[in-house]
Amino acid sequence: MGSRQGPPKHQNKFAWVPNAGVKINETEVGGRFRPLSEITGVCHRCREQIAWKRKYGKYKKLTEPAKCQKCLKRNVRQAYHKLCTGCAKEQKVCAKCYSSSEQIMGRDIYEVEAEQKLLDETIKNARERDRRTLLRAMNKDSNPKKSDEEATRSDSSKKLRLKKTKSFPLSLSLEQKMGFLCSSSSSSSSIVFKLGVSLVFLVSFSSYTPAGWTLGWSWAKREVIWGMNGGQTTEQGDCSKFKGTIPHCCKKTPSVVDLLPGTPYNQQVANCCRGGVINSWAQDPATAVSSFQLTVGQAGTTNKTVRVPKNFTLKAPGPGYTCGPGKIVKPSRFVGTDKRRVTQAMMTWNVTCTYSQFLAQRTPTCCVSLSSFYNSTIVPCPTCSCGCRNTSQPGNCVDSKGPRIASVVPNTGKSLYVPPLVQCTNHMCPVRIHWHVKVNYKAYWRVKVTITNFNYNMNYSQWNLVVQHPNFDNLTQTFSFNYKPLIPYASINDTGILWGVKFYNDLLMEAGPYGNVQSELLFQKEASAFTLEKGWAFPRRIYFNGDNCVMPPPDSYPWLPNTASNKPIGSLFAAISLLLTVLLHVNL
Repeated sequence: MGSRQGPPKHQNKFAWVPNAGVKINETEVGGRFRPLSEITGVCHRCREQIAWKRKYGKYKKLTEPAKCQKCLKRNVRQAYHKLCTGCAKEQKVCAKCYSSSEQIMGRDIYEVEAEQKLLDETIKNARERDRRTLLRAMNKDSNPKKSDEEATRSDSSKKLRLKKTKSFPLSLSLEQKMGFLCSSSSSSSSIVFKLGVSLVFLVSFSSYTPAGWTLGWSWAKREVIWGMNGGQTTEQGDCSKFKGTIPHCCKKTPSVVDLLPGTPYNQQVANCCRGGVINSWAQDPATAVSSFQLTVGQAGTTNKTVRVPKNFTLKAPGPGYTCGPGKIVKPSRFVGTDKRRVTQAMMTWNVTCTYSQFLAQRTPTCCVSLSSFYNSTIVPCPTCSCGCRNTSQPGNCVDSKGPRIASVVPNTGKSLYVPPLVQCTNHMCPVRIHWHVKVNYKAYWRVKVTITNFNYNMNYSQWNLVVQHPNFDNLTQTFSFNYKPLIPYASINDTGILWGVKFYNDLLMEAGPYGNVQSELLFQKEASAFTLEKGWAFPRRIYFNGDNCVMPPPDSYPWLPNTASNKPIGSLFAAISLLLTVLLHVNL
């Protein structure tokens, strides 16, 4: 190896130009008036290879469409491509080297035409100043390429050039809509996207009651919310850097709540404006969804620059839900009003939140008491089921016989979550469910269920009760409640959900004379399973609004007096036997 260092001795003073002495026809393909098409559908490495061939005169143009190696159709219209555009998109691979790449270069001519049509429709609604600014930027970007060197530029240089012009020729939203918001803090229009959020409550037995749900998240970048429909943020945040039009929310961590009923129609969307109240999926699937839309700015210009928010939180209205990260799933599809056209979102995120009763509250919220017609004993709720009564520190409960109950109940004001203020009882639970075995017929047996509210701070609207009992597969009639079977296993039907009849008893009032609802259930006997022994007639488990209720211990259940009638007969028989024995001994 020699010791010579430095640049080579002979260097080219100018770049090599292919066909330097040949006159080029400007009207042919590759000339000034008919430039070569943009390189699309390939990965970054293959694009650089094709651009090198164009630059140094090694590029061979297609004279007719080539055959695709996947669908075997003559749909390949770009040189050096082995797959057509449709097959490459379906397989999500490079059309030249078959490599799976997340970033495919360029856009198809069909996409460009569709975006151009959408842009023309949007420009009509923009201000004249913004429209001319955007048109000048588009004309500047669409000028013919003056040198072959521009063909080899990477996407990063193109983004830099677009950033300098402070405008972008086109931007698509998550719902294939685009809007312009003009701000005096910038000399050009800001491109935003519209984001639709839907809360689908897939839990079969639970619901959100007033003050309703609160959804929060953290933006991945410097996004702001320009406007909202169907919901609103609780705080606006610091928007001092904006002049003229002020955004709806500038916080990094916004919190969104549902709008109240009676909101003007121009601020509503489908499945909104119920005050945050969501039914369970088993009660009413139509009201188990809540939606809102927001217009987001400073999030990027394409679906590749938009980032999924982080740290989702859900309150209903207190804690209890833990949300996972947002995952990009298959885009949602929307059917038009005429049922003839289907549109598709550009991106769809799915966030799953799970509920834990232990995170929601430290103590249970309900308990169960039992009674029957064959036993005069009433089994109450276990003592201290939801907490113990503190006699040394008064004020943790309210005496129902006190003269001034109303003065003890605090004013909730604007607070979203108010802790329960319960009536003074041995169990100290806000809600008690009483199960009474009422009548035993020849072929049927009847049960009475009573739900009592001991909470002075809560009216339970659209409540539900889930009961597990092996005889629910033979439930014949419910008299004052709605019923629907819950079948977690295909072959076992031992669980049912009960809820109130609308406008009759679907509202469980606060503690007082009207703070209870009740109904009767009629079961048909099954000869192979029915019995009143060993507590079979009592439920295995009960849930109220999704919370597990405290059951009495099994050894305290009302027992069946099946041996009571045999006691006198047995004692009489023993006395007669003893008398006969004595007489026999005397005679002997």
